[in-house]
Amino acid sequence: MNPIFFHSGKSNGQKGIFLPHDPPLKQQVLCNTDDLDELNKHIGNVLIPNNLRVPRAAKSPVKAQFHHAALSEISVNYLLYGQEATVNIDQLGFFLIEIPLSGSSKTQYGNHHIITAPDMGVVAGPYKEFSTEWNQDCSKLLIKINRLALEKYLSDMLGADLTNPLDFELGIDFQSPANLSLRNLIQWLVAEFENTHSLLNKAPLASSQYEQMLMWALLNSQPNNYSQQLNAVTPPATPHYVHTVEDYIHTYCAEAITLSKLVEISGVSGRSLLEGFKRHKGTSPMKYLKSVRMERVYEELKKTDPSKRTVTEIALAWGFTQLGKFSGNYKQRFGESPSDTLKK
Repeated sequence: MNPIFFHSGKSNGQKGIFLPHDPPLKQQVLCNTDDLDELNKHIGNVLIPNNLRVPRAAKSPVKAQFHHAALSEISVNYLLYGQEATVNIDQLGFFLIEIPLSGSSKTQYGNHHIITAPDMGVVAGPYKEFSTEWNQDCSKLLIKINRLALEKYLSDMLGADLTNPLDFELGIDFQSPANLSLRNLIQWLVAEFENTHSLLNKAPLASSQYEQMLMWALLNSQPNNYSQQLNAVTPPATPHYVHTVEDYIHTYCAEAITLSKLVEISGVSGRSLLEGFKRHKGTSPMKYLKSVRMERVYEELKKTDPSKRTVTEIALAWGFTQLGKFSGNYKQRFGESPSDTLKK
């Protein structure tokens, strides 16, 4: 993934997983100011009122910056004080992911504390005393997650009410392979906010899907007091009607198949079939059909004499009439163009 994060001020040569490029969320600037009272007001409005202390006698060469982008239950924020700063909060009231982009800080949550720097972040909870000390060069990406939303999502995953408050291990190592998915997802989420044409910005109903992906990745990658239970959760058995439709598609994929035909074969309502496929196959029945047909095209191209049949003939025979789109999807799926497969 292309590097997308930038920090202002001095970096002391530090480079982390979130490499510098452009200011994150640069289209969502709330303030860029020398007035720390103004900065603190904005932070209080969208994050939490806090007890901020800075050495006001020191004149910072860098303006404080605060960028903010919000979904329904999650917000992503970029913060640079531009000078040393200390923040004390009795209780956050939400879950907070701190991702240092430059400099260093010391963060304490309850009785635990950690020194953060690029690649080493923090996941703090809503229930205990929180404090953080930033050096002058420190800038961070701050992700705020609604407590009730995350705990409800966890409860739904477990299929039971929570018996104890959710509590994460404080330090999060973004160089760890275990956190690769979370790291990539955060980078992608910021890129989606910055892309004015993304579904995140153009389709409001898509926001819950983005939020759930982030919550799922956090719960499964960062150790917490429910990790053992999450690992023990057995996925629900695939319903018989999903198996029936799946078998039918594999058997008759060369024939004309409509959604109404698949609903008839399944013996359940169209809504139940769509929900069942989405839950257990991660896609819709018709997209599953297209995927199976794409596999058949691949198999046929591999064994076909290129002097006797063309890519176009084979693609059309399997129902792919938009050849440009087909070629792009094929290359994304198999890592080579259809013509390359045919030549082998």
